[in-house]
Amino acid sequence: MRRLCTNAPQSCRNLFLASKPEEYDGQKCGKSRHGLQERVVVAMSDSLCRLYEPIAAGQSMRPAASALLDRAAQVFGTSVLACFSRGMQLETDRGMIPVEEIEEESLVRTLDNGLQPVRRVLSKRVEGLGALAPVVFRAGVLGNVRDLVVSPHHRVLMSGWQAELVAGCPEALVMAKDVVNGRTVLRLPMAEVEYFHLLFDRHEIVFAEGAATESYHPLLPDSHIRAPETQAEMQALFPELAVEVALFGPAVRPTLTPAEAMLFRL
Repeated sequence: MRRLCTNAPQSCRNLFLASKPEEYDGQKCGKSRHGLQERVVVAMSDSLCRLYEPIAAGQSMRPAASALLDRAAQVFGTSVLACFSRGMQLETDRGMIPVEEIEEESLVRTLDNGLQPVRRVLSKRVEGLGALAPVVFRAGVLGNVRDLVVSPHHRVLMSGWQAELVAGCPEALVMAKDVVNGRTVLRLPMAEVEYFHLLFDRHEIVFAEGAATESYHPLLPDSHIRAPETQAEMQALFPELAVEVALFGPAVRPTLTPAEAMLFRL
């Protein structure tokens, strides 16, 4: 039985269709309007639309979840994190600010929830080679006004027929490393890179150099993001994280697999 999504952001309002009308379950969230055409979006896979009830406005992250996020970030390092490189400018209540100047409680503009306070700012210097080499999106590729440089696992927001085809949503997240094309999206090896990630009360879409891209979510269980051995290590070290994932919420948009993301190689 397929479950009908009810808590999707307005820009990604999904309707799961069961094979028979009598199999419908949950509350119908209705048809989505995209542009001038009204359409019913058929999700190809329940797992591609993991939506959650947001934390109430004005309510900050639960203390237990906050502590666990800190511990998880310390253990799993930078290889699986969504990070901005030093110098990338984000849109805030004070205008465009370099990520290294953003502090806890700074207000950053988000796509779905307006200005939101940053709860954690973490950074780390690593060798920018091999699997940790940054990915650069050349200016204009994502609507970015300057080159956008992020970690390989950082996810950017894509839209269009490709997203609707594979995710059943007008928008989807793809990892930077999965859309490298050698022309407008490239790996950028360097001796050292400093990565920063920003944590909010929930997963958010923020604007870096004008491009819509994700904030940090340390607890996503997606098998195509974390290697099996990493997932096993996380579960062994932090069995309580299974509960905290539900508290923090899953990805704010569907996340495409590497194979699906190939449709977006620009």
